[in-house]
Amino acid sequence: MSAMKKLIVSAIALGIVAPLSAQWNLVGNFNDGTAAGWTVTITGPTLAKTPGTATVVDAPAALAAQGKVLRLYPGETAGGAAALTYNYTFAFPESQKIKDKFPATANTSTLYFKTLSPLVGGAPAILNMTYGLVSAEELGTTPKDWSWGNYSVLARNNGGIFDQHTGTGYTQLDSSAATPANAIPQSNVWYEYWIVINRTTNTCDGYIRGGQWATQTKVWTGSKPRFDPKGKALDTILMRTANDGTTGIDALIFDDFYVDNSGTANLTSPGGAPAGPYGTGKMINIATRGQVGTGGNIMIAGFVVEGGPRRVLIRAVGPTLGSFGVAGTLADPFLTLLKGQTTVATNDDWGQAVNAAAIRTTAASSGAFALGDTSKDACMLIDLEPGAYTAQVSGVNNTTGVAIVEVYEAR
Repeated sequence: MSAMKKLIVSAIALGIVAPLSAQWNLVGNFNDGTAAGWTVTITGPTLAKTPGTATVVDAPAALAAQGKVLRLYPGETAGGAAALTYNYTFAFPESQKIKDKFPATANTSTLYFKTLSPLVGGAPAILNMTYGLVSAEELGTTPKDWSWGNYSVLARNNGGIFDQHTGTGYTQLDSSAATPANAIPQSNVWYEYWIVINRTTNTCDGYIRGGQWATQTKVWTGSKPRFDPKGKALDTILMRTANDGTTGIDALIFDDFYVDNSGTANLTSPGGAPAGPYGTGKMINIATRGQVGTGGNIMIAGFVVEGGPRRVLIRAVGPTLGSFGVAGTLADPFLTLLKGQTTVATNDDWGQAVNAAAIRTTAASSGAFALGDTSKDACMLIDLEPGAYTAQVSGVNNTTGVAIVEVYEAR
């Protein structure tokens, strides 16, 4: 008899945020419909087939109340997976520049912005975008192949993982202060960032709210990015994206850039919380083991997402069950996800998925047992809108055997 386990994840009510602080200075909210001030330069060994762009578009349909947003697209390489980097820059007006000592008794600035990972064809965007600050004097007039060593890296959304820069390398948001561990951004969900910069110690603290962080959470403390020690103003936002054919081929969306140079940390949300879902929906989690037949006797598991978008990990495990002493396992599962009668996604061998690295990380953080990189088990990591879904497990070439189908809320 198949075993089934249910877990209902309750929605979290969001609190009312503080009103707009008088200290916030608006850098850009794009409601005028233009990306005025944003420039795009290219570095890398190949020419672009499709150039990178900084454009203003309407927010995704589910978040239409947010209005106009900034869309940074990494472009497309002329061929292969060669690195092709675009740098997106925006110069602050004079009154908003983050200066070295402003004054010496008020040496703290806060940079605020929002970011969103869109769904692309129903699947999570494939991203590699680094957020940072630089001095216009360092930018110069000739495009550079920027790396973390020559600008102030503040945070990054790369390969489905949030991380930040410690001054020597990137670290996932999995410190004791971060909730949850190995933070994976949800799609079509706004994340608010507060970067509190201390120019005396050349360190910064970071806060995030949105998705898995239902309330404002301090996710790193005393990070040491490369803040220029020569007294130059940090007066330019630098976004760096790499299209290497695997980790940065989709666009990332930004909105509402603000700066506060008052000398104290400003952790309010300018204008209130962003419109649109915060990823606080409900989901039923199941795990069922049984015999997979053919035709009408394949394995089918149903689950429901309620209340808001939710990222889920779905696995059809057959051959790996053999390592647990299960006999007669399904040698090569094929996984199909449907919403009603519509096929949403399919997978055969999980290690061949474009987001295999994120699948591996999510499985570990969700408590799922590990799968070999070359196993024939099938998996998908996908963002789903509310609705009823079925995960169907069949055997490649009509093979049969024992398998388990699992659905996890991504953690």
